[in-house]
Amino acid sequence: MVSVGDKNCIFTTWREDDRLECSLPDGIGLNKAVVASVGDQKSTEKINFSYDAPSISSISPISGPPAGKTPITIMGTNFGHMGDPVVKFSSGSCTVKSVTNTEIVCDTPAGKEGQTNVVVTVGGQVNNPPAVWFYGVSKITEIIPSHGKATGGYPITIKGAMLGTSDSDILSITIGDKPCRGVEWKSSSELVCTAPAGTGKSGVVVQIGDHSIESSFTYDDPTITIESVKFIDIDTLEIKGTNMDLEADVEFPYAKCFVNERLSRPTDGILICEVRQEKLEAVVKDMSVVVSLGTVSSKRFELGKWTPNDPVPNHGPTTTATITVPVTYLPLISRGKYDWISVEINDKVADITGSEAGKLIVTLRPAQTSTLDIKILVGETNIGSATFNYDAPKVDSASLKDNKITVLGLNFGGVDANAKFDFEPINNSTAPFSDCANISVDHKKVTCALKPGFVKTSYNTKMTVLGSTFPLKIN
Repeated sequence: MVSVGDKNCIFTTWREDDRLECSLPDGIGLNKAVVASVGDQKSTEKINFSYDAPSISSISPISGPPAGKTPITIMGTNFGHMGDPVVKFSSGSCTVKSVTNTEIVCDTPAGKEGQTNVVVTVGGQVNNPPAVWFYGVSKITEIIPSHGKATGGYPITIKGAMLGTSDSDILSITIGDKPCRGVEWKSSSELVCTAPAGTGKSGVVVQIGDHSIESSFTYDDPTITIESVKFIDIDTLEIKGTNMDLEADVEFPYAKCFVNERLSRPTDGILICEVRQEKLEAVVKDMSVVVSLGTVSSKRFELGKWTPNDPVPNHGPTTTATITVPVTYLPLISRGKYDWISVEINDKVADITGSEAGKLIVTLRPAQTSTLDIKILVGETNIGSATFNYDAPKVDSASLKDNKITVLGLNFGGVDANAKFDFEPINNSTAPFSDCANISVDHKKVTCALKPGFVKTSYNTKMTVLGSTFPLKIN
């Protein structure tokens, strides 16, 4: 068996003839005699063991009135049990109410306003260095500077009294409802942190332990200036200027743009905002933006309106499959967002197959008319029109075979192109009325399957296709 002071080890293990191991009993104090017993024999060598001195990690609350009787909780280690620790302030003893090895609750003695040392003595050992407590009330006396830019990001110094004893005492500092970041405890009379963005007169709250103290800080009314605005997608704007803040409101006359906090870079003066789909139609009615922060707003910034222009080139053969329609100020449209914008050609919806910044790529149906009226719509709002003309049809030859007229040439259009044949009797000929039973059209050929009774020498024959009329010399 092994004992330390007047207590036996919790258990003792024999390892070798010259070595025993024991699990220490709890205890306090210095130079406790260690005695090993085997049978009736005890060790006679003078071997001592000392328990660690008490230490204090925090005191809460950190201050109280000079009249005393403030219940405080002292956190730390090696406090022993009830009856072991003695807690002394410079002005007297703190009346101990409860003790665990890591916590002492006691009532403060009366004292003079200001700082006092707190010393815990356990088994003849004291905490070193002594802890600090304050008589009086924690308070803020000054904030330097007392005002600043609405964007934040600069250091402020909080001056006062009873502002804790270390960084761990300062649980938080807020200005308005935002945290003041990078809090540094400089001394019991000075704290430093980095101001967040804000507006107007804002409350400053310093949380010290379990109590808080308050003051105020005033944000200067910002001058918000918009330098440029551009669409970086059909529903997303990049706004660049001064005093761009994540809390800013971005307004169109008929819609709101929601600030994307992840993509915005306010320190670079850039806000990225997104227009909700149902509002995009409203935006194009008046392409102007105002940025507001609190009661302060920028001047209205006019964006260039999306304006369609005629395709370049603005004409082509009837085999043309796609055209590129320039749209001034139109951004690159991400895939999956083509449903925000639509194209109608001669009042029929056309397919948008791609886009570039300032351009839409549109697929054409087979030519049916010589001129295409192109409308660009956002929602149901027509933002403008453009025109594309097919090159004029050209006839190279016409022939008759097996009661079918075949006309060869170029630019006759597509399957649904409107073509017709007119047959006029020559010199009041009594030739019977003639007409096409069926007409088919493609880019290079038009055919007319004749009804019975046609004699080519009896008629002047004309063909009209895509608005152009051609007398035919039928071979």
